[in-house]
Amino acid sequence: MSTYALLLRLDGYDAIDWPSDPDERLPVLSRHLGGTPHLSAVDITPRLCIWSDGDRQHHGAAPRNGAADLVSVLRAEPPLTACYGTAIVTGGADAKGRIEGLTGRQFLALLRLIGAYTPEIPEQRTN
Repeated sequence: MSTYALLLRLDGYDAIDWPSDPDERLPVLSRHLGGTPHLSAVDITPRLCIWSDGDRQHHGAAPRNGAADLVSVLRAEPPLTACYGTAIVTGGADAKGRIEGLTGRQFLALLRLIGAYTPEIPEQRTN
């Protein structure tokens, strides 16, 4: 089954095909976050995590990411964790601590949450 990560840029979003090899997952995150070796992770729920460039996240070196902020609202424990710059949403960790990808259903639900997905409304049919 294919899984994904949701890349939330300041100017839009993209899908990342999530690697099946657990050893490739952190390098994929780092590459999509500008090559940073300092990844910052915030567990939103047991099945969702937001990743960002740790240096930019904690020093406010990038503009706030509104779409990532919307996802972080799902966090059960306050306070809201503001997100800065590019962020990536993945699934949570499995029993062995490996980062899981998002299912297709999770991916679409997140797109709806951030207002990026609206299903087509069928045209009215007349006889």
